[in-house]
Amino acid sequence: MEKMGEYIKVIWTHVSWNGMHHRCYNLKHTSYPDYGGRGIEVCDRWHDEEGFENFIKDVGLRSERALSIDRINVNGNYEPTNCRWSSIEQQANNRRDNHFIIVDGEKGTIAEMSRRYNMHVERIGNRLKRGWTPEEACKIPIGQKRKNDVILTYNGVSKRLSYYAKEFGIEFSTLRHRLNVGWTVENALTTPTKNIFTAFGEQANLSQFCEKFNISKSAVQERLREGWDIEKALITPIKIVRTFTVNGETGNLGKLSKKFNIKTKIVEYRLRNGWDIEKAFTTPSKGCNKA
Repeated sequence: MEKMGEYIKVIWTHVSWNGMHHRCYNLKHTSYPDYGGRGIEVCDRWHDEEGFENFIKDVGLRSERALSIDRINVNGNYEPTNCRWSSIEQQANNRRDNHFIIVDGEKGTIAEMSRRYNMHVERIGNRLKRGWTPEEACKIPIGQKRKNDVILTYNGVSKRLSYYAKEFGIEFSTLRHRLNVGWTVENALTTPTKNIFTAFGEQANLSQFCEKFNISKSAVQERLREGWDIEKALITPIKIVRTFTVNGETGNLGKLSKKFNIKTKIVEYRLRNGWDIEKAFTTPSKGCNKA
């Protein structure tokens, strides 16, 4: 029974290790924008064939199913000095977007309000991100619809909040949050957000540009991190396949990975961590069969 217990802990630990990589490198993962999309990475020591073994050596096994891997500095990378096993509540209080909210005149963290109103912390957080007020996020039962879009009056003109957000080039959730924490209507609408870009003679946030050019926001973010010009990142079709030249051989990632007998996932990790293209393909990884 003791051996079975350890085996289960290894499985739980591998789920966390695998999820950590997907959040940072899988563009299709729902949490990618909050991890890889913000530049969060997994340290080299926890990559490749020995990565999982090193991960266990550094942080230990996941002793309980309710625990998950947590970064002490929420803006830092996944690395030995910045990671620990934590409960959902501990992570909720350590979130980068954690703040005190006020519900019915009572002030508390999301975790505290979760216990008070018997609502899961993740559900409250997701609702707040979508622009719900703290009262709505904590008190509206699961499955029940919230009230219609808020009507806002500015300079004598009344419009829905979503219309004003689009008109002033501000994310709906950002505008809603500003109003929730006490900003005046004028300041909430007219204060520029940090992520304003200039492209083709226009200024707008990334979401607006992506909507205008009908391109995935996560794809543009990835291109910008790779050093692409904003205009090129917006208008270059996603379907274009990136090619590489290694030792005189030219091809896409899959073709060259097969040619040099190395897994594409390993090459992707290496390139994201700044490896030289040639070394990323030709440096053997433990477990790779030599041709």
